[in-house]
Amino acid sequence: MIDYLGLQFEVESTFSKLILIAMTVIIPKLTRAVIFNQTKSTKFTDHPHLSSQLK
Repeated sequence: MIDYLGLQFEVESTFSKLILIAMTVIIPKLTRAVIFNQTKSTKFTDHPHLSSQLK
């Protein structure tokens, strides 16, 4: 017999861990992208290498 409750709990905890990881990884990237877009100016577009590094 498979312990369905234990399995379900394992899946849910793994899923919540994935969500936590995704939030800690994606949200800073999103905020960085938003900040970068807001502060983007000619000095960044003049240097393609620099602007591609910041993305």
